Amino acid sequence: MTVAERYFDALSRADIDTALACFTEDAVYHDLLLGPASGHGQIRTLLERMTTEVATLSITPDRTAGDGGIEFAEWTCRYILAAPSEAASGTPVTFRGVSVLETVGGRCFLYREHFNVGKLLLDMGLDAPSLHTALSRTPVGAARARSGASTP
Repeated sequence: MTVAERYFDALSRADIDTALACFTEDAVYHDLLLGPASGHGQIRTLLERMTTEVATLSITPDRTAGDGGIEFAEWTCRYILAAPSEAASGTPVTFRGVSVLETVGGRCFLYREHFNVGKLLLDMGLDAPSLHTALSRTPVGAARARSGASTP
């Protein structure tokens, strides 16, 4: 199994310890919605948040490729929201993305993910004004706002 496959399997089972073991102690994790996390302590907090804010979670690696030092994983994420808002609670969400994992010794030291944040937030039930506000608060949106660029 690739590092990505081990990680997605553990995260889908909400097995935080096994998921965390896929990362080096000083790893950096870039989450598009929740922001960056550095080191096991911050990554654990991020993973716990990811698994407790949903009622169910399944991340299926559709395809993985790599050369031993870098892995690319196309994946499909399916979950049901736990209760971010009463209106959205129970909403099933499915989206696809790509993760890039830089690895050493069978563990990830740099994780980046890419997916359509706007579509995901719309699927979660955000209306257009709320979507604009939410996108401006994501790490990417905040950087665009600081640079004077418009939020997509």
